[in-house]
Amino acid sequence: MKVELSKKSKILIFLLVTGIITFITLSPCLKNGYCNWDDYHLITANHSIKDLSLGNLKEMFTTGYVGTYIPLTILSFALEYRFFKLNPFFTHLINLLLHIFNVTLTFWFIYLLSDNLLLSFFVSLLFGIHPLHVESVAWATERKDMLYSLFYLSSLIFYIYHLRLHKNFYYILTLILFILSALSKPMAVTLPAVLLLIDYYFEKKFSFAQISSKVLFFIIAAIFGIINIIFQGSGTFSFSTYFKHFFVFSHNLLFYLYKLLIPLNLSCFYPYPENFEKSLPLPFLIAPVLIAGIIYFMIKAKILKLNVIFGLLFFLITLLPVSQIVPLVAPAITADRYTYIPSIGIFFLAGLFLEGLYFKRLKESPPSRFILKSFLLLVFILYAILSFNRCKIWKDSITLWSDVLKKYPKNGIAYNNRGNAHFLLGQYDKALNDFNQAIEFNPSLELAYFNRGKVYERLMMLDKAIADFTNALKIQPNLAIGYVDRGAAYCRIGEYDKAYNDLSYALKLDSKLGDAYYNLGVLYFNLKNYNLALEQYRKALSIDPYLTVAYLGLGDIYFIYGDFGRAIENYTKAIAQDPYNVDAYYNRAVTYTRVGDLNNALLDYNQVLKIKPDFPLAYNNRGNIYLDFDEIERAIQDYNRAIELDSNYAPAYYNRAVAYYTLGDFEKARKDVLILKKLGVIPDSTLLKLLK
Repeated sequence: MKVELSKKSKILIFLLVTGIITFITLSPCLKNGYCNWDDYHLITANHSIKDLSLGNLKEMFTTGYVGTYIPLTILSFALEYRFFKLNPFFTHLINLLLHIFNVTLTFWFIYLLSDNLLLSFFVSLLFGIHPLHVESVAWATERKDMLYSLFYLSSLIFYIYHLRLHKNFYYILTLILFILSALSKPMAVTLPAVLLLIDYYFEKKFSFAQISSKVLFFIIAAIFGIINIIFQGSGTFSFSTYFKHFFVFSHNLLFYLYKLLIPLNLSCFYPYPENFEKSLPLPFLIAPVLIAGIIYFMIKAKILKLNVIFGLLFFLITLLPVSQIVPLVAPAITADRYTYIPSIGIFFLAGLFLEGLYFKRLKESPPSRFILKSFLLLVFILYAILSFNRCKIWKDSITLWSDVLKKYPKNGIAYNNRGNAHFLLGQYDKALNDFNQAIEFNPSLELAYFNRGKVYERLMMLDKAIADFTNALKIQPNLAIGYVDRGAAYCRIGEYDKAYNDLSYALKLDSKLGDAYYNLGVLYFNLKNYNLALEQYRKALSIDPYLTVAYLGLGDIYFIYGDFGRAIENYTKAIAQDPYNVDAYYNRAVTYTRVGDLNNALLDYNQVLKIKPDFPLAYNNRGNIYLDFDEIERAIQDYNRAIELDSNYAPAYYNRAVAYYTLGDFEKARKDVLILKKLGVIPDSTLLKLLK
């Protein structure tokens, strides 16, 4: 006996199936870390998310992040940090759950438009597992997409309820959700136009009343548009540039349509074609002709019906801000993430086409229906496999940019970004190789010179570092961080006048550079002007209270002043910011020793050697504490290890001689004294007398 399920049961089953399949398909992203493409600026190095203070909340709502006004997205990262700190698993889990919620909203949106459960299931499942959407889910930074889409789709849904039930409550909800969407990502500014499109879809006409009811929406959209233009900045483009971008716009429309159908060779970065400034490649030139031909065919074939018009315009309107019809100040020409909401329009059209094909044209042909169902199942399986594997590409910065270089082996930006990843891992040879490649393929990429300079600085090849910083500044004279790092390098080689000039100029370009004030502090510290150094470190921390090295600097000055309590306080703050900071633990251990707190000093030396087990000074100092505790054997073990690491480290020989003497092993003590003499060190006269 066949049991007919209720509509509510079917809806629940469809939603459960789409949710489970989407979660399984994109689950590899849960094993991913953060990457160095905006995650650094928005999450890992973003001090405003580390404390939900009024000051940080104000900063979130008055600051642009990576040229974009996204306060609600930043607030979500702050709330996440409050509970989970910097844990990429929870970042990706939240993104994935938000995506599944957006899949549910997509289902309901299509159902309200079509009253068709099967069509809604098709569109929402495709939305959930499509490979083009992996970037929006697997990239931590794209919490922007997840949040803006959640509020955007919710706003559209409540607007449809407003049209049906004529209740102002739903209209107000539509407006509030629109504002929340715009606070999450500027792509939301298209919503008023989509509301008009929904009016047309249901009422089959445009009217003045429809437009007048959206005036407030358009005003809000304009305000957010202006805010984002201010934060993003804009270049000055000639008429020829705008004309050229008409071809870019046409090419991009076809590019996205093609990738939605055949999502192969995806990349997190699609560079402009070579010599783009001089001439347009053939695919760009013929794109407008192809689009005109497609439109002509659709008109002649009389397929531009209401549903088709709605789907196409939904795709076009929601894509418009990033379609490049207006030139964008961006290094990439297209991006997978831009299709997240627009793709719904195309999926809607695909569903309508397949529905008509299955239920009308193939109605009398069961074999053809079976072939169509098998083909669709195969497509969904292939899409799911592609998405599953695509998630793994976002594992870390090296896998991400290596994937780009497989597709674009001459891309300087990809080499630069992968070089940065190698640099952070301490893989300096690989980093230098990547930066060299970046410069070879893009000699005008100032960041490649700058980053290579940072590697040379880390390797203490300071002349080469200064040369690279100078080259970067020749290309981009307003690169404030370039002056900071060159100033720091000058300071290290003792050219303090040049260092001061560079650091002062950096602050003229950007008065909120905490690193510039910190390096001025280092300069004054080296000149033994500790009061001025103290002042600069404090200025640095007033700008960036999470600047670990500034706390270290303050601790060092207070140590010199003999204010050991405040020295320990600042080293402790440095450790709170960076629990793996060897210098902070070591300096605090030295300070604890100075005040006679040997137990805490021992704990800190233990921590130092966990982090840096090849640190001879720490072994020697810990050995001294064991010696004070009469744990002579353990002291000797530490001195032995210090000498293994540095055979010319005289203090370890001296202290070991004392330890051997304490044990009564005078012969070994004498041998250490002889080694000291060979090293040119005359031991303490008391020890010599005792050994004699």
